[in-house]
Amino acid sequence: MKKRAISLRTVAAVAMFLAVFTLLPIPTAATAPELVTIHIRENQGPVDPGPPLTGTNTGIWWSEGAFEDGGDVVESWQMCMEPFIVLSTLVLTGADGSIIIRWIFLRFTFTDLGIVFEGRWVIVGGTGQYANSALKGEGTLTAWVDPTAPGGYTNFGTLEGSVKL
Repeated sequence: MKKRAISLRTVAAVAMFLAVFTLLPIPTAATAPELVTIHIRENQGPVDPGPPLTGTNTGIWWSEGAFEDGGDVVESWQMCMEPFIVLSTLVLTGADGSIIIRWIFLRFTFTDLGIVFEGRWVIVGGTGQYANSALKGEGTLTAWVDPTAPGGYTNFGTLEGSVKL
């Protein structure tokens, strides 16, 4: 059996390949969105008759699923009647930072629970641990206003969807 000598050129080429390969970033698997439910309980604040109608509500929130946090919520909203639309910006402040959500209601009905609104929501920003530029989230929401509630929280909302942290 004849032995072959490895040339200096071959050793240099392998060394160069290994040096370049170790400097390249290793792609990581993309994280899949995870399910989340966010609960809102608010006090209806004063309403400016506008037009459009505007107001600010305050209360509490908590979440379950993809992340668990909770704390204070401030909602700034405006409502137009023709066509009916409610646009809101919510700032959810918790132990891990703040999440900024925009939601839109396009439909409402009168039920035994009071006035029920249905719409969509999307995360538009965050602070603290939620300031990650990869933070994304969206979903559907149902909210209801109980005009007969004796004090306490009168607005209730459930946001369901997916987030990517």
